[in-house]
Amino acid sequence: MDTLFSSADMALGYAKSRPAVHPHVMSRIMSHLNIQTPVHRALDVGCGAGLSTRVLEGIAQQCYGIDPVEAMVKAAPQVAPHASFAVASAELLPFPSSSINLITAAGSLNYTNLDLFFPEAIRVLATHCMLVVYDFSQGKSFRNSNALEIWFNEFRQRYPAPPGGALALNPDVIQSLDSGFQSEGDELFQVGLTLSKQAYLDYMMTETNVAYAIANGATLDQVTTWCNASLEPVFPGNAQEVLFNGYIVYLQKP
Repeated sequence: MDTLFSSADMALGYAKSRPAVHPHVMSRIMSHLNIQTPVHRALDVGCGAGLSTRVLEGIAQQCYGIDPVEAMVKAAPQVAPHASFAVASAELLPFPSSSINLITAAGSLNYTNLDLFFPEAIRVLATHCMLVVYDFSQGKSFRNSNALEIWFNEFRQRYPAPPGGALALNPDVIQSLDSGFQSEGDELFQVGLTLSKQAYLDYMMTETNVAYAIANGATLDQVTTWCNASLEPVFPGNAQEVLFNGYIVYLQKP
């Protein structure tokens, strides 16, 4: 799976074309944790191109992002210029013990060895500090129409997701694991973002379905042409509200 994320084009797409869901999630996290003044140090595990790190800049004096994919880490400083980034794995965090006050992991633990990650998270977090795990679905539905859902199902049949590799996680699974953390609750959320057809098309070009199709012989032009034409009746001249559904799990170090 890492190879699908490792190109400069994929990193650039993530930096420029992913929908702005993270700020909405961070608002919920700040409210839940009652963060009124910045924490000292925050770490984003699996930072990608830095979108999930950028939202930490407003709630932490020092922000760090790590990711195992070098191309993503190279793109991240342009997205979150006040954070520090490193190529590193979640299973071996490059930080001293008890040095971090908040860890977030946005859609990254699905690709992590959790038996190795949780002890590392416990080690680097200060006492009673939080690990916040969140994720959200692909944007594949409208609020008052099934047109995008129908299109997305056709897209997925034409360009399947890459097989295997990702853990199936949700709040119940995460809180049932022997992580060493205390559960401080969870919440489900829905974020609606108004996107034009072009913005949605650009976003879909960053999906691993597309990278997997290209790795197996399709061309970017072929995929783009089909998506552009087939999205025309779905976005009939107007921007549409696209829904993203997700969860947040709050875990506290004892």
